Amino acid sequence: MKPVLVYGATGVTGRRCVSALEASGTPYLVGGRDAGRLEDAAGPGCTGIRVADAGAIGGAFAGIGCVLSAAGPFARFGLPVLDAAIAAGAHYVDTTAEQSFMRMARSRHDAAVAAGVTALPACGVEYLPMFLLAALAGDGPVESYIWLDDFLPTRGSVRSMVSMAGVGPTPWPRRVRFGDRSGSALRIAGAEEVFVHPDSRTHLVLRWFEAWPFALTWLPAKLLEPDRWADAIAARVTDPTPDQQAADGFTVVVRRAGRTLRLDGRDVYGSTAVYAAAVARMLVAGGARRAGVVDAGSALDPQAVLTAIGAKATTI
Repeated sequence: MKPVLVYGATGVTGRRCVSALEASGTPYLVGGRDAGRLEDAAGPGCTGIRVADAGAIGGAFAGIGCVLSAAGPFARFGLPVLDAAIAAGAHYVDTTAEQSFMRMARSRHDAAVAAGVTALPACGVEYLPMFLLAALAGDGPVESYIWLDDFLPTRGSVRSMVSMAGVGPTPWPRRVRFGDRSGSALRIAGAEEVFVHPDSRTHLVLRWFEAWPFALTWLPAKLLEPDRWADAIAARVTDPTPDQQAADGFTVVVRRAGRTLRLDGRDVYGSTAVYAAAVARMLVAGGARRAGVVDAGSALDPQAVLTAIGAKATTI
């Protein structure tokens, strides 16, 4: 079996992906810009280091079965990594939540099909559960809702979040309830309308006193080009500790074709790593049902993925 290469292995998410691959016994390498930091990130099961800048990857992905990219912001760094994976004939998985990058990635669909490559963006907590639940629910547009409880973002996540500010319609809050989960839902630019159905809607669910400030900053963000300030804002952020990461939780609810399904979990970054590593492992093992830049719910058996990540879908 060809190995997985974790590109962007030195960040918080990349290191968690390395740990997930170590735990599963999957052969892997690490890749990125800094050889010293890559040596530090590599676990005892690592079989090699590939040093390459995102803008000049060259042949760094030769012999790789799947590239798992955790190098963001993806709108800034992601496309050359995807292009290099396709050129090398390697499958591709990433942890993005940036719709702008998803649309860029989608433009590489025909090239991936021609190369026999399956590329699966957005395999983190934000969207992999949605892809899987939507595939299980049926056909048609999707409504999805995600709660992130006590979540503290890393510097890398803040860079991506700032770059996403102001994208899409202004997210005015509306009250929602699904069983014991409730809150103020704000529509955001999501993966569903890119990969599943164009009339789909994605919602981030916050407490009311969080939701209104979020909404009111959206219009200024459209005018201020926040991506220019992403690095300066992120520099003021302290990465959450392992204990803080382990303490957060999430809930994803998907409505489609008259069905409502739910998935719960803990540790956003740890779960994202487990999810992305499991999907990469399935691709290397030949589990893809189709090639192209597509969603994981249509490219893989959704129930098999749920089993692999130790998650369960429940009907509401």
